[in-house]
Amino acid sequence: MHSKVSSWKHADDLSVRDWIEGAWPFLSDAIQQHREAELDVIDQRFRSRTIDNSTESLGRYFRIDATRSWWWRRVPRLLIGELAADLGSTDLSDDG
Repeated sequence: MHSKVSSWKHADDLSVRDWIEGAWPFLSDAIQQHREAELDVIDQRFRSRTIDNSTESLGRYFRIDATRSWWWRRVPRLLIGELAADLGSTDLSDDG
């Protein structure tokens, strides 16, 4: 992530994924079938570059409860710049 990314920008990015999830049921079956594999790849890439953090970090700034989707409970493995300052650590990796 770029060093100018803050928790607010990160949340804005996550809200784009919320929009996709909300729009998904309104897409035709053909469009869903055509795009599902692409979305799965994007979601997998996001999972591989983030770790589960429940509500510990982002929860300080945003309400993250059972109604929030899984991506709201993940943060980048390596935090730098403003996002690191906002979330309070530079290394949240599983082994760091």
